[in-house]
Amino acid sequence: MTEGTAIVPAGTVQSTRLRPLLRMIDGVGHWLFGGSERRPIRMAALRKAAERKTGYADWGLTPSYERGAELLEKDLADFPGRFLGRFTTADTLREHHENRLRLHAAMAEPDPDAGLKHPPYIITGLFRCGTTLMHNLLSAVPGRGFVPFWELKCPTVVPGRERIARMTVRSVRIFSPEHHTIHPLYWDGAEECWMLMAQSLRAPSFTVALDVPNYAAWLDEHDMLEPYLEYRATLEQLSQSRDTTLVMKGPGHTGCIDALHRAVPEARIVFLHRDPAKAVSPYCSLSAVHHRTFYGSYDAEAIGAKVLERFARFTEAAMEQRSRIPDESIIDVYFEDLVDDPVATIRRIGEHFGDEWSDEAEVAVRAKLAELPRHKYGKHHYSAAQWGLTADGIRERFADYLREHDLRREAC
Repeated sequence: MTEGTAIVPAGTVQSTRLRPLLRMIDGVGHWLFGGSERRPIRMAALRKAAERKTGYADWGLTPSYERGAELLEKDLADFPGRFLGRFTTADTLREHHENRLRLHAAMAEPDPDAGLKHPPYIITGLFRCGTTLMHNLLSAVPGRGFVPFWELKCPTVVPGRERIARMTVRSVRIFSPEHHTIHPLYWDGAEECWMLMAQSLRAPSFTVALDVPNYAAWLDEHDMLEPYLEYRATLEQLSQSRDTTLVMKGPGHTGCIDALHRAVPEARIVFLHRDPAKAVSPYCSLSAVHHRTFYGSYDAEAIGAKVLERFARFTEAAMEQRSRIPDESIIDVYFEDLVDDPVATIRRIGEHFGDEWSDEAEVAVRAKLAELPRHKYGKHHYSAAQWGLTADGIRERFADYLREHDLRREAC
């Protein structure tokens, strides 16, 4: 097989390299300016740039934040991207730094009336387990609402933030046309709240999107209470501008549910479960397009091995932490129940947390279900073999998880 050709004919992600025009731009930029190996990403430089952009300089830094920044910087240098990858990574990290400065400034003078107006719903569970469908339906109930992508991307009021979000969505379509088939992204749509964790530079989602082994190993042993307290403070800021109950979604919370509960004890955690063979393989597609953007190409088997181990780590941590969370604060939901009877599932979740169900709620959920696009950008095709894995091998790695939840094996 020549480089850049199809991995398997049926795979949605067929090219291991960037598209020809992007490769040309990347090559010229690399020749002129270099990539991460010639101009490594430096957190200190990103901080200075963020200070110039925002006009703020009070970071509220802690030793844990500094350690996370140090390890990210090291790993990004050890796995260098080319010109476009370096530019994209540096720009994303600079944006997270700017958000931290602005949020820290906004919180400098505490508002006595600040706080969460209503207990938020927070959806988690492995990626590709129905969290997007759940997010849209759960937030369709009157009195609830999601935080749109443009506001997650920039949680403080900044001129032009909606325009920047539109540009981000367009750039994703240019860099990775398959992204919208795998996971449609809308500038004003419901999206994952990992961006609210990124300002602390301690986001589990980084560990599956990037090659950051030292950072990942440290994060696995790190007490995540501090970044989740920052996450809570951001939720409080977002809560002040709306009267609805926040409905958030973050598969990255899967292995951190204990810290999430300690920081936001009133949160209503909705934990989704699915046959891991149907979670690992499709997420490999998304991880691959991320790697291709950041590093110029990817190794399919390396992608498969990393996603498998990261997902296994998340579920093992969740299984260990689950017993420390009161039943009234969390509910387990199974993918097949959500798909087979979504309205009844949404009703059951609300009733578990003490919400009354109404005819208005049922009408709203059914209307949202009818309007959700299905395969708007094509059907996502994938297989375990595409990533050097087998369905049986994935399930063997998750044997304890499968037994604990008696999960139904899906056709692969």
